[in-house]
Amino acid sequence: MKIPLPHPDPEVDESRGYITAVVRALALRGTAIDHVWLDPSLPVDATIRAGEEALVWNETQGWAIGEFVSGEQGVRTVLADPLLLGGGVLPSPDEIASRTILRQSKPLVTRQIRARDGFQETLRSFDPPREPRRPVPVPNRLLEWPTLCQGLRERPSTYRLVA
Repeated sequence: MKIPLPHPDPEVDESRGYITAVVRALALRGTAIDHVWLDPSLPVDATIRAGEEALVWNETQGWAIGEFVSGEQGVRTVLADPLLLGGGVLPSPDEIASRTILRQSKPLVTRQIRARDGFQETLRSFDPPREPRRPVPVPNRLLEWPTLCQGLRERPSTYRLVA
C-alpha cells in the first residue's frame, strides 16, 4: 500500500496521518493506489492517484475527485471535471472511501485557512505512520553473568542468570 512520505514542512506534514487513513480505507475497498503525495501549503493539500483518476484534498474545501491532468509533489494537482465530494474538510476516511466509490457528493462546507475552528486538533488526532521498529534481540534463555558484566574492573563471580 502506498502512503505519503513525510513532508519537510511541519504544517503540511500534519495532514499525513489523515491522508494515510483515507488511503487505507480506499485500499480496504479494493482501490489500487498508484501514488500519494502531500502538496504545498496555503492551502495544505494532498493527492491520491488511482489509475487515470485522482482524489485531491485541501484544508479549505475538502475532497474532490476527477480525471488526473497534471501534478506532482510540490506542484498543485489539476483535475478534469472535478466532483467536489463536500461534507466538510475532514470527513471520516471510511465516508470518503464510500463516497469516492459511489461518486456521491454532499453539500460543500468550507473553512478559512488558519481559522481557529479545531481543524488542527482534529487533523493531529490521526496518527501519522511510524517508521517500522527494528526487532529487539531476544536474549538466550541462559545468560552468563560475566558476559553481562563486560567492562567492569572486577571479575564477577560465576553466577548464572536463568530466564
